[in-house]
Amino acid sequence: MELYLKGLRQGRSTYDFEIPSHQLGEWLRDIDELYSVTDTPCRVQMSVDRVEDNLMVRGEIRVEAEFDCARCLTHGGFEKVLPVHWTLLPRAGVHTDRLTEDEEVELSSDDLEISFYSGDEVSLLELAREVVMLEIDAAPSCPDGECTETPTLKALHHSETGARMDPRWAALAKLKEDMERN
Repeated sequence: MELYLKGLRQGRSTYDFEIPSHQLGEWLRDIDELYSVTDTPCRVQMSVDRVEDNLMVRGEIRVEAEFDCARCLTHGGFEKVLPVHWTLLPRAGVHTDRLTEDEEVELSSDDLEISFYSGDEVSLLELAREVVMLEIDAAPSCPDGECTETPTLKALHHSETGARMDPRWAALAKLKEDMERN
């Protein structure tokens, strides 16, 4: 989904689109291999307010996914509504020549929601990807940290039953298997 600035009128425009589950799956795997997706597409609703060349993007992204807890490997899932609050300013309006190399710039929390664009188009799909990458936990875990088993016991159990095992415990599982053989 691309915004073509030449055809974008001043004021508010709304956009509703879906991100296919396979594409959401690629994004989530970039965060952590413990994520997987359901067949439900990701739903994006955004409004873009244009004031001259400045764009204020607001809305939400509904994400449904599954994961294996990074602590205990218990399989779980979630449905989250991720807020979108983005202000896009034209890069051409930034006067970088006014800053010296050793000058420090202090950012406020409001500055973290500002980004810059160049050219005549802005990708809403890339904005959605950035929101997902920033808002989804890097290491998924059980709700409220209520893991059912310790990682060691769970990892060994998975290796014995042939279920998916956390690769960090593979060496320990092999050592246990070798000890049981001897």
